Amino acid sequence: DNDLVGRYYLGHPNTTDFMKLICNTKEIASKLIWNFGWHKIGENQSMPHLGFKKKFQEEHYLLNTGIWFGGHEDKNHPIYIAKQLRRDLLNKNFKNINLSTKEFLSILKNIDEILLNIKRGYTNPRGVKNPVKEEVDIFYMAEQVPNKDSRIYLSKEKDMLGMNKIVLDWHLTEMDRENPLKIAKHLASTFGEANVGKIVLDDNLQEKINNFENFGDTGHPSGTTRMSDSKDDGVVNKNLKSHFVDNLYVCSSSVFPTSSYTSPTYSIGALAIRLAEHLIEI
Repeated sequence: DNDLVGRYYLGHPNTTDFMKLICNTKEIASKLIWNFGWHKIGENQSMPHLGFKKKFQEEHYLLNTGIWFGGHEDKNHPIYIAKQLRRDLLNKNFKNINLSTKEFLSILKNIDEILLNIKRGYTNPRGVKNPVKEEVDIFYMAEQVPNKDSRIYLSKEKDMLGMNKIVLDWHLTEMDRENPLKIAKHLASTFGEANVGKIVLDDNLQEKINNFENFGDTGHPSGTTRMSDSKDDGVVNKNLKSHFVDNLYVCSSSVFPTSSYTSPTYSIGALAIRLAEHLIEI
């Protein structure tokens, strides 16, 4: 009735193509990747990242943004050579073992560090410390500004089952496009002051942002049946009940009026529990 079903589609604009961090040394890069790499938590794994405090976001007019780091292994480092050798020995891939004298001597020279790293792999939640090159990839992911023009709808075209195909008409606002540039500026200032390294932007960054080039959305779709107090502003109320169809409830990320930059899974689970408790009471 209010033409809001399917509107305010929210993705998570993300990319690794906009900027890179060039660390001052390989040692700094390796330490950064070790601290922000995959961590073991029981039987699961987690990857730390950088976020920005609410006050800082408000002061600088920033969207909720997460920054992840990815390194490029230094294949000439003795730890990397020893790691590959150990892997081949464990997998009995003896034909792959072809160490040069220089590589063999580098392993012997750094044997204490190599053995410590093997121990670290078994005892430290962060695992082994992989030596990496100075250049570090930066993965950027942010929330999306709610936009009525960003939507999904049914096409007249049919799929192989005779169902109408879905069309995703995804739009970004100026704030969505400006945010990566602002984030890059703050990262450059922070890493420079800390003597970590410098941020290098893609030569065609502004053009890529303007043309919506090399953006992904990470498979976290939200919005399209947004929650609201009034039927004029959304599709469901605070209890996830439709404003327009009696006894119809919606429980998914589609009810989010806005989103953060992280996966919506836990929020969806919390809404499901909350809805179940509400239904029991009515």
